[in-house]
Amino acid sequence: MRPYVPPERRIRPTLPKAGRSLLFLAALCLSSAAIVLMAGPGPRWTSARGSAALVCRLDVDTGHGSCVPVGCVREGDGWRLFVLTAKHVTEGASIIVLMPEDGNPSAGGTAVDSPDGQDLSIVSFHVAERRDVVPLREEPLSLLDEVTAVGFGGDNGLRWASRGLMSGGDRMTAPVWPGDSGGAVLDSSGRLAGIADSIEINFSPQLQQPIGVPHEAHMELIGPSTARWVRQTVGR
Repeated sequence: MRPYVPPERRIRPTLPKAGRSLLFLAALCLSSAAIVLMAGPGPRWTSARGSAALVCRLDVDTGHGSCVPVGCVREGDGWRLFVLTAKHVTEGASIIVLMPEDGNPSAGGTAVDSPDGQDLSIVSFHVAERRDVVPLREEPLSLLDEVTAVGFGGDNGLRWASRGLMSGGDRMTAPVWPGDSGGAVLDSSGRLAGIADSIEINFSPQLQQPIGVPHEAHMELIGPSTARWVRQTVGR
């Protein structure tokens, strides 16, 4: 059993503009493939595909992360779209740009941080057309529940998905890559159960850098209080 890595030894997988370690990504690729194979194919993946397709890329001046649309309300001649992401993706950013699948970016996002101290933010954008949103899951996940992580940590910052199981608390075996921070963790019905937050990896104090292969990912769970905050923020 690999040792538990405390929060200060976790790596938050936000993608910087430069400087990714090829060795780190190669090791993570091997780990990802192994975990996906262990999870195996299954018909429940189909249920999550619709929600997975809604996950968007979020570009900031320090790099990029991922986000999940959770609300869309009428505003003037357009719509106000609300996306949920990890707070550390947008924290300190002076530029926030939503990059949806249709290729029409929306700039000028306004962030509202979670009042409960979670690593969560809701960012809103004015968009021309109504967007579909991902339903929330408020009930807790159980050990060995199947989950699907979706984010923009794939090659060249493209969307990708991985499958895994809940391994206790806020931990899952579904791997995440740099760029997946703020991405969706979906249950087998396609509901948003959490937001990808960080990965555990062994850390060398001597080298002051991560070593080896990441083994578990952490998420910010969507519970009743988070769902209530989302509904209040988006006005539904």
